[in-house]
Amino acid sequence: MAEAFGKSNQSRIVDLGANYNNPLTPAYAIYDQGTLSRMALFNYMDDVDAPGTANLNVQIRVPNGGPRQVYVKYLASDSVSSQNISWAGQVSLLIRSYFPFDR
Repeated sequence: MAEAFGKSNQSRIVDLGANYNNPLTPAYAIYDQGTLSRMALFNYMDDVDAPGTANLNVQIRVPNGGPRQVYVKYLASDSVSSQNISWAGQVSLLIRSYFPFDR
């Protein structure tokens, strides 16, 4: 999230209430100096029992004056309970080593 928030410490973050305010698919718009600069979209749905049922299709409409290019980075894992994650396709991490938790 730190990357999404930005380094300016002046970003304004707006909850978009996406998908009828579904807590499993929140979405946030991040504005810098009043201009949309980033979005953070989440899919916490788990499809362990029925693979493919938690796929998330996204449609975003940006008003005139929006960015001309879009860059996408994924934070991904096999399921919401998985301890192995990857960020932007770069590294696979075992999160338990950074964030210990009880099961």
